[in-house]
Amino acid sequence: MYNLNIFKQIKEYLNPQQVAEYYLLGKGKKFGNNIFYKSPFRDEKTASFCVNNEKGFHDYGTGWHGDIISFVQELYHISAIDAAKTLIKDFALSIEIEKKPDYKKIKTQKRKNILNKKIREALDNWFNTTFSKLCDVNKINEICIKTLGKSI
Repeated sequence: MYNLNIFKQIKEYLNPQQVAEYYLLGKGKKFGNNIFYKSPFRDEKTASFCVNNEKGFHDYGTGWHGDIISFVQELYHISAIDAAKTLIKDFALSIEIEKKPDYKKIKTQKRKNILNKKIREALDNWFNTTFSKLCDVNKINEICIKTLGKSI
């Protein structure tokens, strides 16, 4: 018998943006909280497939709407349980389909994911501000060198 909470567990580990980046191969165009891709379900010239971590997936061209499980179902034309198995395999999730969920482990993993995201954001912020300051200092140095070179 399958664990009925498997879908809940998967959604604890993953969000729509992570799933979209993996299956749609990269980052889409971000507009506020929405990220747009060209629809994986049909040919289109302008990206109208919306991904939102709070609302899930929405294809404005067809009106299709779903969560991470139904997205993988639709993408591969498979059942919900097969979509769950696919997500578990592709993201190497530590979820066993036929056992009861270990909510303590899920909670710990979620905290780690949040912490890793915060660390990544802090490092990005530090790099961007430090790099900007270095660039500004180098521009000032270049101006000083040019000025000194003219006066000599």
